[in-house]
Amino acid sequence: MFTLINADEHGNPIIPTEIGMDPDWPGETLVTVTLTEENGKTRLRLRQTVSQELAKRTGAHPSWLQMLNKMKTMLTLN
Repeated sequence: MFTLINADEHGNPIIPTEIGMDPDWPGETLVTVTLTEENGKTRLRLRQTVSQELAKRTGAHPSWLQMLNKMKTMLTLN
């Protein structure tokens, strides 16, 4: 579990709308990553404290999917 905060290049928290994000997007979210074993494979479940509707509308949902697919590719190659 970790807190995801919108920040500038120096790590200073910023208000999401100041960088053009959706006004409904919070400045801080909680992300929970759960790993479980299923049939000899590892399943990763990611939850973020925003609605799926907001995540899809803002691009967060496809961004997470893209990042996880890249990670899967990297792990498969090694």
